[in-house]
Amino acid sequence: MREIVQNIEELTDSRELLESKPHPIASVSVYILLLLIISFLIWSYFSEKEIVVKANGIIRPYKEFIISNKVTGNVEKIYVTDGQKVKKGDVLYVIEHKNLELQKSILEKQLANKISEVENLKKLKNSIQDGKNYFDKSSENEMYYYYKYLDFYINKKAIESQLYGINVQAQNIDNILENLKNLKKSIDQNENKINNDTSYYNQFVDYQMNINQRQDKIEQLQNALTQKYYDAENTVQNAKDDLISYQNQYMLSLKSNIEQNEEKLKEIKANLNNVNVEKFTADTIAQIEDNIYSDEKEIEKLKGELQNINLAIEDYIIKSPANGKIDMITSIKEGDLIQSGLEMVKIIPDNSEYIVKLYIPNKDIADIKVGQKIKYHILALPYQEYGELSGEIVKLSIDSRLDKQSGLNYYEAEATIDNKPLYNRKGEKKNIKVGMIVEAHVIGHREKMLYYLLEQLNLKD
Repeated sequence: MREIVQNIEELTDSRELLESKPHPIASVSVYILLLLIISFLIWSYFSEKEIVVKANGIIRPYKEFIISNKVTGNVEKIYVTDGQKVKKGDVLYVIEHKNLELQKSILEKQLANKISEVENLKKLKNSIQDGKNYFDKSSENEMYYYYKYLDFYINKKAIESQLYGINVQAQNIDNILENLKNLKKSIDQNENKINNDTSYYNQFVDYQMNINQRQDKIEQLQNALTQKYYDAENTVQNAKDDLISYQNQYMLSLKSNIEQNEEKLKEIKANLNNVNVEKFTADTIAQIEDNIYSDEKEIEKLKGELQNINLAIEDYIIKSPANGKIDMITSIKEGDLIQSGLEMVKIIPDNSEYIVKLYIPNKDIADIKVGQKIKYHILALPYQEYGELSGEIVKLSIDSRLDKQSGLNYYEAEATIDNKPLYNRKGEKKNIKVGMIVEAHVIGHREKMLYYLLEQLNLKD
């Protein structure tokens, strides 16, 4: 192929174009473009971009109460429905517990009886101490103790009467002993030291007469001794022996009588110590106090058993731990058999603060830490219309969890969220609710815009 060569002078238009000066607007445009490029480079170098990690989450109450059965049994009564408002202490449902109620009734009756018994025993003690019957005979509760005090009073009077009789008997024996001793003293001294108004005076006189008779007989025999010496000597001796025998027998009988009466006096004094009104009263009060102590111990035992029964019954009567709304986890009806450990009801407290349960992909966890700020987009309240809410990560799981459906690992985190209403352009107010799904934008590290753009263009190593 042949090449065609032309002289530049023959190209008139091209020559004019090369020799012409640039248009002023074109020069300005070039400078402006260069300035914009330089400004952009400076801006991208000095400005920074927030690197955001996106994660899905769900709004939960800051504090919620999950009620699980502590016992197994049939549902007796249901008092609430799903979504119903309840107050703290309201009964939610009841599980059958007739046996416990029967045991409680028996214990309460036993406790009431013991308390009444202690009160009556204390009143009986006061009645004995004051000597006055404080019980009401017409009262069924006090009738027994009314007669119990009467029994004490009768026994006390019987003891007083017995005591009086013993004292009289002791005084009589004392008098007998005194007279017997005086009789013995009179015999020993051969002088009457007994008052003549007693029978012992006559006994002494009789004794002296018997002695005198025997002595007279001896004298008569002695007088006759000179006449009939040999025959009378034996008779005199027999008379003397009879006198001595009489004296010995009389003194022996007297001593025996004294000893017997002294022994009787000892027995009477011993009985006197046993038969004592003050001792009887003190012993009765001591017995009452022992009964009071024993009953009070029994009362404490019954109270403990009753407390245990009440605690057991509380497991069958399920009450709300806080003010809030009911979320029925398990649907039940009266008569259903429910097992222990089964989660039944969730109480979502009123005016509760909220938290957000976040599920962070494994690939993004390296950029997440406690304290990072979050911006929430509520899926039910479009971000473009209602705006966003803020929060902060407060807890992060130390290990990943496996989503069995997707087979992907994820980390759980908890974060705060502003509990405030959102408004759209029309001024309509909306509040966040438990269970709403959110898209969380976790603000991570900051990176220069220039490096970020180069990374997006795959121009950064």
